[in-house]
Amino acid sequence: MAEDVDLIEHLIAIENEASEMIAEAQRKADDRLAKARAEADESFKSQFSSFSGELAEKEVSNRKQIDSDYEHFVGEYTKTLESSKKDTDSFNSLLEKLLFDKQLSV
Repeated sequence: MAEDVDLIEHLIAIENEASEMIAEAQRKADDRLAKARAEADESFKSQFSSFSGELAEKEVSNRKQIDSDYEHFVGEYTKTLESSKKDTDSFNSLLEKLLFDKQLSV
């Protein structure tokens, strides 16, 4: 009977050791996961910050280019309008015809 008790105590001790080993392994795994998650979060934040900074710089650059192109286009269009020949006689004749249904000879 004493042998049975000793055997049971020994088995319980082994079970307790195994339980402690499993708990320690779980703690280590949790620590590794937490560390990996923290590193991944930091890497993501760093890459996101870099990417968003690049996008902001590109936006500013693109806006400047668009503004420049717009000013150039409007300037060219204004020059074209200013240099075009104005035929006021024909215009007046057309207005007279459309508004008063009269024919003016030009």
